[in-house]
Amino acid sequence: MSTRLGRVAAMVMAGVIAGATGLVINMVTDNPSGAWWTALVALILFGVVPQIYLHGSASSGDRPPMVQAAGTGAVAVGGSSYERISTKAIGVVGAEDEAVRRGISATGAGAVAVGGEATGIIETDAARSSGSAS
Repeated sequence: MSTRLGRVAAMVMAGVIAGATGLVINMVTDNPSGAWWTALVALILFGVVPQIYLHGSASSGDRPPMVQAAGTGAVAVGGSSYERISTKAIGVVGAEDEAVRRGISATGAGAVAVGGEATGIIETDAARSSGSAS
């Protein structure tokens, strides 16, 4: 069974279980017998199964991207940015290692990464230190 078909089947099953649970809750409130309580508990526990399947079968495209700002003065925005982004890194000796190779990643000195739309001004300034110790 394909993942898409399995997800559709799990969603339908979750809907049927939810409807049946509602009916049994109605019966429990009208006639609270042990059999109806047992049926209610069983439906609630059985209703967890499609939810676990749906959560486990979610593709990586369904999950939010990994967002990481690893460089000196780096900025990473997971969504969209509509305002000004300004970053300044002083005393940068050299390029920094890339810590993340997937998702939204700003790994260099003063790097800016935006995962969505960027409509504001983006300014970055990465400078080496003057070398004087104080």
